[in-house]
Amino acid sequence: MNWKNFKTWLDRNIVESEGITVKIKSEKQDKFGDLSPILLTNFCDSLEATLDKNASYHLFPDFVDDKSFKEIFDFQNCYFGKKTNKENINETDYCLLEKLFNDWKLTQKQKNKNTMTEIKNILLIGRTGNGKSTLANVLTGTDNFIESADSTSETKSIKTRVFEIGLENERVKCYLW
Repeated sequence: MNWKNFKTWLDRNIVESEGITVKIKSEKQDKFGDLSPILLTNFCDSLEATLDKNASYHLFPDFVDDKSFKEIFDFQNCYFGKKTNKENINETDYCLLEKLFNDWKLTQKQKNKNTMTEIKNILLIGRTGNGKSTLANVLTGTDNFIESADSTSETKSIKTRVFEIGLENERVKCYLW
């Protein structure tokens, strides 16, 4: 998770632009409709400025995955929009932004759970003695696939192994035939 993911989620699911103003989409009005349009616009401007590293705006702090909204944005010193904006955020808007942020984090956790159950497949097929078992052992980081020293086949039936690769939440099943 990062600020770019957050902005993408906001743009797809929650907000829409109307000229230079950002507003809540009609289907999300019941949940976030009380959020001040001026504050929402300033919030989105600061988010975009953070991604663009535009220092003329109040920038978001570095994103830390396990921090809450309150830990990232101190209510007493929370400003959004152009740096000239020194208007304090009201408690209602702060709570709605926190709810927005928490909804995003929840959808990301659900997405990660769904990704964990998805398994990608690799099928290794080739002639005897061409290194399929060796490649399977390298991919899985194991010695589960018996390798032959010569061109005599050691693999008598299809062998499988599920393993995780270096990318977060990526699971792969290797089939050796």
